[in-house]
Amino acid sequence: MSMGYGSISRKFVEDDEFIIYEYYSYNWSEPRFSNREKIFDGFITIRKNSLIEPELREKFRRMPGGRRKNFIKKILVDVPLDELLAAGDVQVENSSFAWKILPNGIDLMAYRLCKRIFLRYQDEGKLPERCSLQV
Repeated sequence: MSMGYGSISRKFVEDDEFIIYEYYSYNWSEPRFSNREKIFDGFITIRKNSLIEPELREKFRRMPGGRRKNFIKKILVDVPLDELLAAGDVQVENSSFAWKILPNGIDLMAYRLCKRIFLRYQDEGKLPERCSLQV
C-alpha cells in the first residue's frame, strides 16, 4: 500500500549538451500539496557529460560439454549527486507542490528522481522518457 506521496517526471527538452525534465510532486496527506491536477511545474536540468557509465565486468563460465562462454555484467555505480549539484552539473527548480525541502534547498522528491534517472541511464544505456517514484 502506498504512503500517498510521490513524483513523476517526463523529458521536456534535449540537445547535445543538456537534458531538461519537467516534474511534479504530490502528497495526498496534505491538501495544500495534493496536486490533483498533475501540474508539471518543476524542472531538473542535467549536463550530459556528467552522466555516469556503469562498470562492466567480464566473466567466463564453463558450459556443458567443456566449452567456455563469455558473459558481460553491468555493475551500477553509485551517483555522487551532492557533488554534481554543488558543481552545477545538475540543477533543480523545485515544484510549487514540494512538501519536503532538504537542507541544500532541493525538493526531496526531485532529489530521488535524479538518482532514479541516473540509475536507469546506467541500467538501460539511454535516458528515460518518463520516470516515476511512488511511495
